[in-house]
Amino acid sequence: MHPERRVNPKPSSQPHVQIWTTNLVPAPPTLPSCYAWGVQPHPQRKLTVQLTLADILPPDIVWHETREAASPDPLWPEEEALMVKAVPRRRQEFALSRTCARRALTHLGLPPAPLVTRPDRAPDWPSRVTGSITHCEGYTAAAVAWTRNYRSLGIDAEINQPLPPDVRPMIASAAEFAAIDTLPDAGIHWDRLLFSAKESIFKTWSPLTGVWLDFLDADLRIDPETATFHAAIAVSHPAGFASVQGRYARIGAYLVTAICLPA
Repeated sequence: MHPERRVNPKPSSQPHVQIWTTNLVPAPPTLPSCYAWGVQPHPQRKLTVQLTLADILPPDIVWHETREAASPDPLWPEEEALMVKAVPRRRQEFALSRTCARRALTHLGLPPAPLVTRPDRAPDWPSRVTGSITHCEGYTAAAVAWTRNYRSLGIDAEINQPLPPDVRPMIASAAEFAAIDTLPDAGIHWDRLLFSAKESIFKTWSPLTGVWLDFLDADLRIDPETATFHAAIAVSHPAGFASVQGRYARIGAYLVTAICLPA
């Protein structure tokens, strides 16, 4: 998995802009090695209700999202240089992602600045900041946090529709598909959620290790009772993690997943 190498590439376009911030709150006293915020059942929560990123992110993570046909802010010269040869669709999604990221960073307390890319094409976040960006057709979002609180973040959004049949064997094992086949019909395409969760895993893993993960390197299970997922990682790395938990939500027409790895 790679942030710029998608099995099913997605276009982008987006007015509704939502910013959510809050004061820092203490972390719970006991954390597993890879902690998913608030992994408790939510009996009052209906997956058919439109939620937001606030439902799957801890309250000390700042996020910004755009939906539908939003106009991006102008790119900085350093960012423009990265888009010289880009087609209009790629330029639009890049500009929207930088708009979301810059506004989130501003609400974290940082001054506006260019956000360029690293050699692996992932965002080059400012010092002492970790973050993640996602975009699909009609939806773009960014989440950021201080590294004193989180080692790494990963968020991913997908349109809630089935995966193409020829893609399914590339992203999960027969055992993983057998597990999601037993899940209740909740208006969620579980194979697409599985794909999204693995994208979030890679976005969390890659900045820590500099090592790529294949889709089949993560053995993942989904728990609809708590709207969470957990995965065992087959690749060993001293800066990585052997297992990880995350949360998911259905946000309108989209499935969004998030992993927040505490410091």
